[in-house]
Amino acid sequence: MSLIGYVRQVRPIQESHVNHLDKVQNLLKESNTEQDLVEKTITVEFNKLKGSKNPITDALLDEKEYSNIRPGLVEVGRKVAKTLYKKDKSIGVLKHLGRGNAKNYYGSLYDVKANDTTPKTDIGDGGSNNLSLKEAKGAQLMSPKGGESTGLVKAAVDRYVAAGGSVDVSGALTLLSKTLDELAVKEMVLTVGGGKVKGSKDAFQDWYYNKSDRRNILAKKEKNKEKQDRHMKAELSVHKISTQDKKYKSKLIKGITPLSKDELRNKYFKEFIGSEYSVKGFVIPDKYLKTDSDKDLVKDNKKLQEKIVEILDVAIKQKDFLKNLANEFKNNDEFAKYVIYEAASGHGKFTGDVKGKPPYTGSENSVAKRLMTYDASTGGVELEDIWKWSQKSGGLLVDNLNIDFKSSRTSRAGYTKFAVGIDKKSIPLNNEYLPFGLDNIIEEEYKKIKPVLVGAINDLKKLDEGILDFVKKGFKSAKDAIIKVGQKIRDILTKFLKAVFNRFTNTVKNLFQTKPNEALDYLGIDFDVSGIKVFK
Repeated sequence: MSLIGYVRQVRPIQESHVNHLDKVQNLLKESNTEQDLVEKTITVEFNKLKGSKNPITDALLDEKEYSNIRPGLVEVGRKVAKTLYKKDKSIGVLKHLGRGNAKNYYGSLYDVKANDTTPKTDIGDGGSNNLSLKEAKGAQLMSPKGGESTGLVKAAVDRYVAAGGSVDVSGALTLLSKTLDELAVKEMVLTVGGGKVKGSKDAFQDWYYNKSDRRNILAKKEKNKEKQDRHMKAELSVHKISTQDKKYKSKLIKGITPLSKDELRNKYFKEFIGSEYSVKGFVIPDKYLKTDSDKDLVKDNKKLQEKIVEILDVAIKQKDFLKNLANEFKNNDEFAKYVIYEAASGHGKFTGDVKGKPPYTGSENSVAKRLMTYDASTGGVELEDIWKWSQKSGGLLVDNLNIDFKSSRTSRAGYTKFAVGIDKKSIPLNNEYLPFGLDNIIEEEYKKIKPVLVGAINDLKKLDEGILDFVKKGFKSAKDAIIKVGQKIRDILTKFLKAVFNRFTNTVKNLFQTKPNEALDYLGIDFDVSGIKVFK
């Protein structure tokens, strides 16, 4: 999180302006299209460093298209490319390969519907340096449909058995080949929602929080509206209606039985469909309503409500499916590594070879050979052989397994994806000389002051609810209470910012003493200071 992000967390009043610093720092959380653009800029900027006379065309990109990429993304590419160039001089001139049209062998091998032809290689030199790029601030390893996921697991089984392993994942294959495709929703004139785009989940939550009788039930035990909100969000998270919360139990109001699956379906879903609540603001844009049935559907509020409940009911089923699938993989640690390898490399998917010993050393450019994780904020890069990385990442198949919807604002169909995530990390420019990046420093210092800060903010909120209570505690007046609580918050934030600044400057100072060029890289300055002593 950016520094400004931490400060905003504690502001009682939210601001409406767009901060462009935040936009750059949160770059890696943006859309797949933007991620694709970053990959292109890395490729071109790296080729420039390699001395390519035609860095754009060598990258298999269009010069006009590249010139339209906004400067902020080009700068990210330049920063990452510079680190990559220094890190591994064996990498040749790079091509952008991630949008190719490879041949998918899963269908012919296993008689499944597998139509995804997107290469696992994002950028590469056509040799041993075909790279799959992942974001340091969190990435997704895979998100296939039922047929695709079945092919993936079967390919991993074949390769594992060929290597001498033995595994029974018949239960998992049944779940992936049959149940996963059943967890789909047709005619999705509404998106799932719950993210940047509002949709079904958001519509139901809004009704549940503000129009249902749930708040009245909670009010019998707890009058505080914020605590009521936390309770309702927490109990919906159990059923995947709101963002899943592992700490949901701590947010439940004592004495209130949490919402059960049956109560949700038999009471609140039915009441939602029977209500006057309008959901027409949650449909996809008119230009994507291509059929007459689509257009008729969005005119009927009740049918839209029924469609929302259908989507939410699938979300509930996804939770049970996830539990069952995770149990199938939990006791097969060695085999899980082969699943992760196939998902990351595409070895069997794009070659048809599901028995050869990994890692892949052939010439098929769609198969990725190395994993490159990059940090847009620092320009830091980590490179790992995909087979070696998969051997220590088998736990992702259980710990980071996620079953959720895959849909878009423009799509009429939503399927359930079998997804595996890769954890966030911070990659300093130089691990040896920069043990703490700015994000790390901010996060650590914020953790130190957060409990006191939250307490002070809560005091400020309570002033609005019961000013006399504060006066009774020893404040001379309401004005005195407000001034003192406000000053406390300012003092905490001042202390926090001073600590961040001091640690950051000391890090840079120490770096200048040992590696001045790396220090300038860290600050985004292109200048050679070799032989210059900066600090005495």
